[in-house]
Amino acid sequence: MGIFGKKNAKKLPIDSIIGSGMLFEGNIFFAGGLHIEGEVRGNINCEKNDEALLVVAETGKIIGEIDVRTVVVSGTIIGSVRAEDLLELQSTSNVTGDMYYSSLEMQPGALVQGRLSHVDKHEGESSNWSEPKQSLKLATDSRN
Repeated sequence: MGIFGKKNAKKLPIDSIIGSGMLFEGNIFFAGGLHIEGEVRGNINCEKNDEALLVVAETGKIIGEIDVRTVVVSGTIIGSVRAEDLLELQSTSNVTGDMYYSSLEMQPGALVQGRLSHVDKHEGESSNWSEPKQSLKLATDSRN
């Protein structure tokens, strides 16, 4: 369960791991669950109809664009994030880039430098997430 008692995709099995100290350069297309403890320099996408889960551990770092149904961040992301189902920012997360989400959970301490834009899940399917309904420009450190 998420921090607000919602059932979310954290219970999906993790099929692949990029371990701590590992550097992966190139784009990743996956299905199922992907856990990143190392560094990825490239874009990360999932099968559109798959209940995919991306977990960025506290030691994880991604430099690239992310388009995955559910994204849980404890580490660092530099690039835009599109989470069709859920974007969860843990207290140790540090994201620089615009974020598009259907549902958002953000813990105190999360660092966000970019725009947070709510996109209706069903509208996102037809418009390819191009027109967010609401957006909020942030450059804040909620640790203060």
